[in-house]
Amino acid sequence: MDVDLLILECSFPDEEAIAGHLNPSEAGDIAELAGAKRLVLTHFYPEILRTDIKAQCRKTYQGDLVLATDLMSLSVG
Repeated sequence: MDVDLLILECSFPDEEAIAGHLNPSEAGDIAELAGAKRLVLTHFYPEILRTDIKAQCRKTYQGDLVLATDLMSLSVG
């Protein structure tokens, strides 16, 4: 399966994984399996903001990676 844009929540860093929420490596795994061309991570809890989200996600995903911000807009297509 190939997707142009995949938006996933990513609430906690890898080392503080919590059931019911994704961490960056898990989000990257999902994006790789989906064949995502662009991955947008969102829904950051304070814990994850103290880590290098992109570096943790890059362990498993090498495509276009965006960290969402409030009121952000994206062009698709």
